[in-house]
Amino acid sequence: MTEAEKAKVADEVKKSNPTVTDVKVGKDGTTTVTFPDGSTAVIPSGDTVKKSSDNAVKDPAVTPVVDPSNLTEA
Repeated sequence: MTEAEKAKVADEVKKSNPTVTDVKVGKDGTTTVTFPDGSTAVIPSGDTVKKSSDNAVKDPAVTPVVDPSNLTEA
């Protein structure tokens, strides 16, 4: 995870848990929160991050052709 991604996770955890005093996000998204009494809790990465689909291959727009069985090099 990038530092920006970790910061985003930390911000979202703080929004959901406004009483926490500290949030640390690990490189895999596992997050440790510290409460005002000093106790901590660990949030597993599966609850804080998901794989981005931005790198997924997307189908192109369909190109109409007269004879699909007789394509030539352009």
